[in-house]
Formats: sequence, structure tokens, C-alpha cells
Amino acid sequence: MLAPNDLDPIIGALNGFHANVRAADSLSAMFKSLTMYPVPNEADWVKQLRRQQPNLSRNGDLWETGKITIVPNALSPLVNYYNNFSAVAAILPEVDDGQIAAGILTQLITPIEGYVVKATQAKNTFTDWVSSARIYSEELDECVARAWRAIGASEYKIAALSERIGQIQIELSELDGVISLNSISTGSTGQAKDIFAQMATMFYSVALRGGTLPVMGVAVSFFTLGKMFYDIFSTAQKTKNKINDLKNHRLDLSFEHLSLAQTKSALQFVYQMKESLARQGNTLREIEAFWQNEQRNLMLVRTEFANSTEYKKDNPSVAQLPIALSVWHTLRGRGNDLLKGLNGATDAKAKIDFAL
Repeated sequence: MLAPNDLDPIIGALNGFHANVRAADSLSAMFKSLTMYPVPNEADWVKQLRRQQPNLSRNGDLWETGKITIVPNALSPLVNYYNNFSAVAAILPEVDDGQIAAGILTQLITPIEGYVVKATQAKNTFTDWVSSARIYSEELDECVARAWRAIGASEYKIAALSERIGQIQIELSELDGVISLNSISTGSTGQAKDIFAQMATMFYSVALRGGTLPVMGVAVSFFTLGKMFYDIFSTAQKTKNKINDLKNHRLDLSFEHLSLAQTKSALQFVYQMKESLARQGNTLREIEAFWQNEQRNLMLVRTEFANSTEYKKDNPSVAQLPIALSVWHTLRGRGNDLLKGLNGATDAKAKIDFAL
């Protein structure tokens, strides 16, 4: 048949690509927004993190630039090929000569060769960006790790506080109405165009005599289905109470130790997105392989038509054209949905202050 017999692999790859782009959007936004505020007598590890900010911001810009070509290169072929295939499917049943039928199929060869090239380009651009993003996130990790190795006897107290903050952050991602990247990757959330990308700004600050010192800030993405994250968080009183209660768990820690606990917790958002990308793998390899396989199948059928001494209108490939057309129609719909969903606007109203 002039279409895939089993849609599950390509639909799975498209769902994974959807999750990958959402994760990359999130990681890019965090890289561009991550801010270490200046404080008196700041520790070396804070200075090291601040020196990373320009590199992180440039990496975030690189994703935004790359995404402009990655997403259409991966998805537009599904939309365009349906149009190519429809034109051929309308003519082919009327042809009773194998050489002519093979010539008609040639009209599909050129576009499908282009789609293979586009998928390869998207794969390579995405792979390069993920590699660089992984390096930058690991450099962030190493800055905090060096500070952690130097804290000595207070380590267990800082770890306990950081874990408390981290648990609240996890709770935010599990609020009723928030969708996980895992759900997106399995396609269990419905249409991509109905998923909202919601940006919440996380502030981390420490109260001192005479005022409050901001430590850092970072923008974090939450995904919702038909709801605004701002509204979801506004009614999450239990979680808000836990955030307000954090200041009662400062123990006897110094400002530097409190800010280290906050920083380690905040960077968990970065690590989680990095790990999400690692778990998904580069699904663009699967999309590339899909087009390569369809190209091979198409060329085999064309050769079969050209070499046939008794070509018949009702040969299996032609007889199954309505089924094949339905398959490509389904894939066009999925491609269109993802194109709309991945180009949607981002809301950024919510602000959450993890104050100590």
C-alpha cells in the first residue's frame, strides 16, 4: 500500500516530538530568564552562576531561532504530502498502462525526497541544540556542586530545606489541571492546539533585618488544558500555605546557606527538563526514518508498475488507494494540529515567591 500499514509508530514519534519541543521551549525560557541577583559579600559559586547567564541566554536564543525551521521541517511534510498524494490518487485509477502509472508515481518521488532532507535537517539542528543545552545545564550543576562540597557541617540542614522547597515545586506541577510532559508524549491529552503553555515566574528571596534580599528568579513552564495556570494556582490554597510556611523552616542557617538551598531547588526545574529531553530521545530520527521508508516503498511500487507486462487498474496498490488516502488524511490532521499547538502564545501572569 502507498501509505504506512501501521500508524502507531509515526503517531508515537509525533507525540514524542510534541513533548520534546515543549521541553525545549521550557528549557530555553529558563535559560533566558535565569537571574542571580547581586547581594553583599556574595560567595564564589554565586559569581560563577552569574557568569553563566550570558551563555545560557544565547543558548535560549539559539533554540528560538532553530525552532523556526525545526517545527515546520518536521511537520509541514505531513500536510503537504496529503495534497501531493490526493492529486495522484485522483488520476491513477483511470490509467491502464504500467509505464504511465509509474510516471505518475514519479510526481510523488521529488516531494518525498525533499521531505527526507527536511526531516534530516530538523534532526541535526535539534540534536546540536540539545547537546549544547546539556553542557550548559551540567555547568550549572557543577557550580552548585562545588558550593555543596564546601558547606561542611550544615549540609544536612540545607539539604532538608532544599528538599522541602523541591517537594512544593513538584506539587505545583501536579496541581489539578496541570498536564505533565509524560502525558503529552503519550498523546493522552487530546489535541495539541488545546494545550496552553503557561509561564510562571519563580522568585527566591531571603528576609533580613531591614528588608528582603532577592536571591534569584527563573521562568518555569506549566502546561494546561483549557485553563490558565494563574487561576489554577490562585485556588491552590494548600500549596500556597506551604510556600508561606517556608520562612518558619530557616533553622539557624546563614544567608549564603539559605540562598544555596533555594538555588539548588530552583535549578531542579532545569534538570527535570534536561532529563525529559534525554528520556524522549530524538524522535526526529524516527520521523526521518518514516519518510525514508515511505520513499523506499514508493520506489518499489513505481518499479513494479514500470516492469509489469500485464498492468491492471485493479492491482492491489491502486485498489487500496482510498485506504492510503485516508491514512495520509489522518497524518495531515495530526501535523496541522501540532503546527497550531506548537506556535501558540504563552501566558505569563503567575508569580510565585519562595521567601525564606
